[in-house]
Amino acid sequence: MAEARRWGFSWLAWSIFALVLVSGGAASWLLYRAMSTTLDVLTEERLNAAGRAVLQALDTDLNGAIDAMRSTALMMGALNAPDEQAWRAFTVPIMKGRTPLRAMDWAPRSLAEQGQDRFPRKLVTPPNILPLGEDLARQPLWLSSSQMARDSGVTVSTALTDFQLRPDAEEVTQPGADGFDRGRGLILVTPVFAPGTTTGLKARRERLRGYVSGLFDINFFMQEASFRADSAHLDLLVFDVSDQRSLQYAQRGEHSDLDPETLEAYKPRPGDLQLSVVVASRSWELVLHPRSSFFAADDRGSIHAFAAVAALVTLLLAAAVFWVGHSQYVAAQARRAA
Repeated sequence: MAEARRWGFSWLAWSIFALVLVSGGAASWLLYRAMSTTLDVLTEERLNAAGRAVLQALDTDLNGAIDAMRSTALMMGALNAPDEQAWRAFTVPIMKGRTPLRAMDWAPRSLAEQGQDRFPRKLVTPPNILPLGEDLARQPLWLSSSQMARDSGVTVSTALTDFQLRPDAEEVTQPGADGFDRGRGLILVTPVFAPGTTTGLKARRERLRGYVSGLFDINFFMQEASFRADSAHLDLLVFDVSDQRSLQYAQRGEHSDLDPETLEAYKPRPGDLQLSVVVASRSWELVLHPRSSFFAADDRGSIHAFAAVAALVTLLLAAAVFWVGHSQYVAAQARRAA
């Protein structure tokens, strides 16, 4: 009977035990969630900062190339009779600097009495890297972009295309077995107008003198952006979404969980960062995918350890409070029995 009274029910002890357990558990959970949310915000900020660094690298190289193309076009438009000496004096320094442009050419307009105007390549830098005399109007990709450039008055890019540079060029970076330098890139097309007003579609079409085109190496263009993404432990995928969504470039680092066989159809996952950039009239989507190493700096193990310690402390504190309350209850019962 005494044993039953000793372990008898105490509303006060059990109530205090439940209160300490619930309130301590709730406080621990709220603190854990606050720490976890803060860590999520910091992780997102790191991802956004890496995204800004990648965009900055792309903007620097892209704007530099487009500015060079525009300056060359203005120079060619200002000359009454553009000659090779003026062309080389202007374009050689551009090509010797740090630029994703592999080649630049000048194609003057050759008016046709009937049918389509011709645009034969007359000048090229570096010399001999592309065949002279080739009518660029016979290239559908170049022609559609040149017409857009003429009508808008700005530099327009083609879609990604394969290129082949002649083996007697001044610099060959990726020579094939036959000596040709092959790669993938864009063709930037900048219209050249005669001096005078070019306001309005009619004026631009009438004053068109030709085009300055630049071969834009995609691998060189993405080099700095890829380095910055890789340094932040991110994979980088670039898609052209102007027409059909197509993969332009992919950079997978060590321990990447991306399957190289399915990159073309890759859809951004939760946690990926999507960015948009306009590349000379074409819309690109950049996807930054964190690798497992990206989250190594998060130190989520400390948060989980804190949660475990907080739960244990709460449980011990509740047990201690319950034991004190229960002891008082047993003592009170003993005094009554006496």
